[in-house]
Amino acid sequence: MADTTAHVDLDTSEILAPDSYATRVIQYRAAWLVRHKGVPESERQDIEQELSLRLIKRLKKYDPTLSKLNTYIANSVRYESQEVLRQRFAVKHVKQRATRSLDVVIGHRLGRRRSLGDVMTRSQQVRGRGRTEQDDQHQVDLQDDFQRVLASLPPDLQKACEKLLEARSSAAARRAVPATVLAAIRRHFEQAGLDSYL
Repeated sequence: MADTTAHVDLDTSEILAPDSYATRVIQYRAAWLVRHKGVPESERQDIEQELSLRLIKRLKKYDPTLSKLNTYIANSVRYESQEVLRQRFAVKHVKQRATRSLDVVIGHRLGRRRSLGDVMTRSQQVRGRGRTEQDDQHQVDLQDDFQRVLASLPPDLQKACEKLLEARSSAAARRAVPATVLAAIRRHFEQAGLDSYL
């Protein structure tokens, strides 16, 4: 069976020229990730470069009979920016087995640097010797990411999250939060790449 899709040889250097539509879309999406998804500003250029490389790969599959080039570029960059975000958070939260000193300095919420022993409770330190699923840096990273996403929620969803956190032990209080609100909160966490922790 012959391949009937129409493929076009595109000049990627022209498509990704400094003033091009594709470059503007890539810059916009990288800035959007920084503003809305908690990606550090220092990683913005890396994100732009990653999106450019991903777009080059996707342009090989472009079929002009299905869409206009600019539409294809915008949709591809939007999709790839979400993939980059998912992968970055997935790598950050890979479960590791690690043996560490309690004196090792780790990152902590709000950018403070603390020792692992300061962050861990006594019971965590005792049972920590046999832990294999998640190390303590992972827990700190997860807590930081949770706080970042929580802070990025609209005020009404933040209030709903606060109710849920306060009512962890009360099923009746959890049922008081409408399912549509829960779905909206879940969407925000999924977009931040934290869906496997919900």
